[in-house]
Amino acid sequence: MAALALVVVSAYLIGVKKPAVYTVIPAIFMLITTMGALIYQMIGFFGSGTAQGYLLGAVSLMLVTLAIYIAFEAKDILLFMKSNRHEISDSHPAWSEN
Repeated sequence: MAALALVVVSAYLIGVKKPAVYTVIPAIFMLITTMGALIYQMIGFFGSGTAQGYLLGAVSLMLVTLAIYIAFEAKDILLFMKSNRHEISDSHPAWSEN
């Protein structure tokens, strides 16, 4: 959750032309750390050999898959925002001066 919040804040900062390195680096660190811990737990769950362990391992596998998906989507969003920087007032019709 914290990594996702940092990615959202980073996208906002990139969109308003502010430095986002202070939020991107912690987001990457948190995503890698939590994925590593989840993979470590998943190996233990599958290694237990019980039905409960297999269930928890399957749930862990789904969470790892979703985390990888979020990482790729975040990369695409941040790169898109970086290449198409606009002021927030330019991107929303209600905030235009017309």
